[in-house]
Amino acid sequence: MSILQRLRKSSGQALVVMLGVTGMLGAACTLILAKEPLSCTTDGDCAKYPGTACVNSECRPRTGGLDAQDPDTGSTDAQEPYDGSDPCRNPNKEVVTLKGDINENLTLKCDKDYLLVGRVAVLPPFTMTVSAGTTVYGSADVDPDTGVQGTLVIPPGSRLVAVGTKDDPVVFTSSRRREGPTAPDGGLLAGDWGGIFILGEAPVNIEGGKGKKAGLGPWGEFGGTKPNNDSGRLEYVRVEYGGAKFPDGEDGVSLDLAGVGDQTIIDHVMFRFPGDDCVEIIGGTVNIKHMLCQYPLDDGIAWENGWTGKAQFIVVQGRPGMNNNSNGLQGRSGGSGTPA
Repeated sequence: MSILQRLRKSSGQALVVMLGVTGMLGAACTLILAKEPLSCTTDGDCAKYPGTACVNSECRPRTGGLDAQDPDTGSTDAQEPYDGSDPCRNPNKEVVTLKGDINENLTLKCDKDYLLVGRVAVLPPFTMTVSAGTTVYGSADVDPDTGVQGTLVIPPGSRLVAVGTKDDPVVFTSSRRREGPTAPDGGLLAGDWGGIFILGEAPVNIEGGKGKKAGLGPWGEFGGTKPNNDSGRLEYVRVEYGGAKFPDGEDGVSLDLAGVGDQTIIDHVMFRFPGDDCVEIIGGTVNIKHMLCQYPLDDGIAWENGWTGKAQFIVVQGRPGMNNNSNGLQGRSGGSGTPA
């Protein structure tokens, strides 16, 4: 089943389709407009947004259903009975915990599940490889050592190679999905875990040529003079329920690409229920294509600081009943707070 067929099967109609969009320094491109804020203090304040709960003073989508007629189970993978012949299909896999800095080449295989605890950084010059059919869970619990939920960081000089197939994608999801109906707070929520941050050495229009992402500890610096920087490869990958806010209040995203070069491959990727943007691109020259963005709490793709790459074959689906400040695409010539 193709990635587009998966969206149609599990998610209903797509609301926004964008083809052949090029990120430049021009004015912001806004395809979905709404003005009412999503601030709240209790779940009752979110009653006008069906299927949401009050989390960190914002109404955030639950996975309890798009509406009474179209429930959402939180899963887009067909589950086949396990006959014991393929360890990758085992519903009771061993869980391997990943925590702290990774200072070796590491391959995650589909016969195990993996749990990101706190901020996990793949140190340069090493590569994390994730095999087709592998599931990586981001812990929804705040790690006392780093102060954040499960978050994967790929600093400049290191690489993430996650290559699935249309039938066996690589999945990054919330730890609550593994816990099932016994999960705290009633189940899965947008912004359950921190998401994926890939930082490269391509040019960014920031004074001094380098920027720094707050909340990533010593591994937040990005930018440089290498437009052909290679930070890895993501193909047939699904990222869901990512985008937890950092302790300093900075918004998280499902996938953050900061100063990433054009030798990095981002193709056939799907994002579901992000706590903020599906993808944020800060400078760099990276290209992205065949992307599905489902139910973002903010933008589909947001870019700034001189991104000069391309976005092609993009679908952004807004959540029914939600009225917020989401944009399909949002671009800035400078940084945050400096609209083009």
